[in-house]
Amino acid sequence: MEEGFKEGKEVRKRHESQSDLENERKASEFLSKCWNFKIKKLPDSYRADFLAEDSDGKFQAVIEFKRRYFKHGDFPDVFMSVQKYLSARDLAVFLDVPFIFAVWLDDGVYH
Repeated sequence: MEEGFKEGKEVRKRHESQSDLENERKASEFLSKCWNFKIKKLPDSYRADFLAEDSDGKFQAVIEFKRRYFKHGDFPDVFMSVQKYLSARDLAVFLDVPFIFAVWLDDGVYH
């Protein structure tokens, strides 16, 4: 069978390593404490990392998270793919909540 396909369906390799998943777990705990929201990991098909909910279960934000190993100001910007942005933004519009791009740098978490 040709690599990248399984039973006639394209299979994409995951780009998330165990380290990436651990960083997401730590970030979700940190953001949950900062914002006093429950942070839930979204399935890959949603193209965003997290959904924030208040104590009543009401959706508060769609969150994309990135971990980058440099300090704020070392580079002028942090990139996200256009497709990921559009998908996450569309989900946020559909849910009528903000879309937040949270970035954990060596010197802090920024959004």
